[in-house]
Parts: sequence; C-alpha cells; structure tokens
Amino acid sequence: MWVGAMSAMLLLNLAPYSSYIAVLPMAQEEWGLSSAQAGAVYSAYLVGYALASLYVVPLPDRLGCRPVILASMLVSVVGNLLFPLAAQGFVSAVLLRLLPGIGMVGMYMSGLRLIGERFPQSGRGAAMGMYTSCAYAANSISLALTGFLIPSLGWRGSYLLLSAISSLSLVMGYLALRGIDDRFSVGSPRLRLAVLKDRAVRLVALGYMAHSWELFLVRTWLPSFLVGVLLVQGYSRSDAIAVSAGIAALMLAPGALGPLLGGSISDRLGRARAAALILFMGGVLTLLLGWMGGLPWVLLIALGLLMGLVLAADSSIYHTAMVETADPSWLGSAMALSSFFGFVAGMASPVASGWVLDRAPEGAAYGAVFGLGGAFALVGLLGMLALARRK
Repeated sequence: MWVGAMSAMLLLNLAPYSSYIAVLPMAQEEWGLSSAQAGAVYSAYLVGYALASLYVVPLPDRLGCRPVILASMLVSVVGNLLFPLAAQGFVSAVLLRLLPGIGMVGMYMSGLRLIGERFPQSGRGAAMGMYTSCAYAANSISLALTGFLIPSLGWRGSYLLLSAISSLSLVMGYLALRGIDDRFSVGSPRLRLAVLKDRAVRLVALGYMAHSWELFLVRTWLPSFLVGVLLVQGYSRSDAIAVSAGIAALMLAPGALGPLLGGSISDRLGRARAAALILFMGGVLTLLLGWMGGLPWVLLIALGLLMGLVLAADSSIYHTAMVETADPSWLGSAMALSSFFGFVAGMASPVASGWVLDRAPEGAAYGAVFGLGGAFALVGLLGMLALARRK
C-alpha cells in the first residue's frame, strides 16, 4: 500500500510529462524550429535531469529522502506550469524545460532509493519496478490526454491544464512520506567519482545509457513518424497530429507494466541476464520500427504494443542492480553518476536523431532514426552479457 501511495504521487506529478511530445508538431511550426531544434527542446528536460543528478541524488545520504522528494516535486510543478504560460520560442522553451527535469531527478531517484532500502532483495525488483512503472504509465496517459484536449483547448491550454493537475502530487507526497524514517547516515552528500573504479558499476551504467538512448529516441519521434503515416493515408495535418498522439500513447501504454514485469523477471533470472534479454528484444523491434509504416494498422499497432512493453521492461533493473552492486557508503554517488550518464545519452539521442532526420532521404528517414536507437540497445546488450559473466 505504501509503494502504491508513492507510485500515485509520481503519477500525479508527471501528468504533463509527455505534453511537449504531443504538441511538438504544433510548437515546431509556431516557432519555426528545425527537427534538431525541436529535439533539443525535448532534451532540455533531460539536461536538467542529468546535471541536477550530480548534486541532488547524493543528498539523501545525509538529508534523508523526504525533504529532497518534496522540494523536487515543487520545482517540477512550477516548471511545468511556466512552460505553456511563458515559452515563446527556442531559447525560452529550452530554459523552461530545464526546471521539470531538475525536479524529476530528485523525486524519482530519491523515491527509488527509499523503496530499494526498505525492501529485501527477494522482492526488491518488483517493488522498484512498480514505482518505475508509474513513470511509464504517466508517459502514455499524458500523451493521450494532451492529444485529446488539443482540439478544444489548443496546445497551450491542454499543457497548462495537465500541469495544474500535477500540483495535487504535493498533497499525495506529504501524506505518503509522513512519518517515514528516511535517513541513511552511511555516506556523504558529496559526489564521489571514485565509485567508477568498480567495473560492475560501470557496466550497470552502460546498460542504463543504452536503455535511455533508445527509449527517449522512440518517445520523441514515434508521434511524428505516425503523423507521416497518417498524412500519406489522406488525413489533414491537424487531424493527423491529434490521432497520432492517441496511437503513440496506445503503443507505449504497455510500458506501464514493463518495469514491474522486468523487475519480477530479474528477481528470478538475475539482473544482468534479464536486462540482456530485454535489450536484445527491444533493439530488434526498434531497428524495424521505421520500416513498418506501410503495414496494416492491426500489425503496426500490435508490434508497437510489444515494443512499448519491451522498451520499458528493463528500466528498474539498472537501479535495482546498482543498489545491490555499489558500496552502500557510496550508493548515492553511484546512482547519481548512473543517472547522469543515462540521461546524457537520453538527451543526446533526440538531437542526434533529429539531425539524421533533417538529412536522411525522405523514404528512409525514420528507418535511419530508429535504427540509431536499436544499434545503441545492442551495445548495451554486450555490457549486460559482460556483467552476467562477471557475476
């Protein structure tokens, strides 16, 4: 029940999590952005996440998780409210997207840390997977709700409404964290780079980097890819944008179950073997995605649903593996660096793939973009196989 309350807190806070993805074609047209610039606005969220992770994630070692989570949620709510109210172009959009990313890292990683410390190893993967699953559920719910609201409220109105709903997370967080003993007085709130001397820590971080690169690339460009498919079939541009958000949300919806499923599998197979299996399946599906536009909708959606499940399934495994791998006295630093490297990869992939999209031949553009995601997943697979042999 307690993990359920924590998960509800996260889900509420992330109500506008994918609003930018849903409105990307409209904002891109309004502001005259290239695909690379549109990807950079999305990546600004990840820049905030990555940079803040170096300073925020080690703080619970001394301050406790509760104050870090509550303060981070407030930053996230304020940042999300400001974006639809004040963003007027590329520079302002990038700056305003930094704030929700900063808030997300403190809320999400400190929550995972708290759950990981409170559960035994036999059930830790499932417990952390449940919390992580809500981040994936939020992605699909946010995408679908924003697409549903756009025709009546416009892109700014729909974004603002979901941002206002996210403020309810502050109440849920206060209730869920009330009375929690969350001080782990074993480490330092300062970042310790020496933790990277441990090869196992480096391999876990590599797996998380590959996962993040692939995941955020697909999240960024899947709706735009579907817009192109719908335009070819005769939809108007406005209808294609609204419908594509709903279809993309449907395809990614199984991701809400993915981390819970993946965490449970890793409780039985082991963290590295489970992650390797999932990375292989996800890499193959992502490599194929950009060439699926001509398939019948039943097949396209079925493959998309499978991809949505698989891309999310390994997310919690890396955090669980880090809790079990790193020296407890340096756990905050290990989780901070893993988050940093993972989200550096995540913020680089939309920009790099946007650059590819701007330059690739029209008929092969999305094949090249999603192929870039699948290739990195297979690099992560090699790292997980090395970790499995080590263990």
